[in-house]
Amino acid sequence: MSHPSSPEIWWKQPWPWIVIGLLTVTVVASMYTLYIAASTTDSLVADDYTKQGRGINQRLAKDKEAERLGVVLQTQWSRIDGDLIRIKVHFKAADTAALTPDYLKMQLAHPTLANRDISASLVQIAPGIYQTQISNLGNGNWHSAIEDANGRWRVRGRLEVTTEGTR
Repeated sequence: MSHPSSPEIWWKQPWPWIVIGLLTVTVVASMYTLYIAASTTDSLVADDYTKQGRGINQRLAKDKEAERLGVVLQTQWSRIDGDLIRIKVHFKAADTAALTPDYLKMQLAHPTLANRDISASLVQIAPGIYQTQISNLGNGNWHSAIEDANGRWRVRGRLEVTTEGTR
C-alpha cells in the first residue's frame, strides 16, 4: 500500500510568485502612468477649441488674400554661430496693391511642443529682402507663418532646420 504524497506548501512553488510579481509590476506601472498623466500638460489639446475653430476661418481669409495679391516669399536660413540662426525672406507680389511693407511678422510653430513656438519680426534690409536672427531654434521641421505688418495677408510654409549650415 502506497501513501499519497503530501502536497507542497504554495509559497514554496514558483508559479504563485510569478503571478504575484506580474500583478505587482502591473499595479506599479499603472500608478506611474497615472502620475505622468496628472503632472504633465497636453499641449496638443486646447481648452478653448470652439473659439480657436472660429479663429481658423479668419486666418484662412489672410491666406486667400495673399494668394489673391500673388504674394510669394522665399525663405532661407543660415547658421551664424552655434545656436544663432539668420533667417532671410525674399518678398515678391504680382499685384501692386500689396505694397512692400517695412517689416514682416513671423511665427515659427513647433509641430508638437507649443512652449517652443517663436515669434519674430523680419526687418527690411533691402527692397523686398527681410531678415531676422533667432537663437536657440532647435533642429527639425518648423511650421512658419509670415504676414505683413497690418495683418492683411499671410503665407504659410515649412522651415527645415538641420545641423548643416545653410538651406
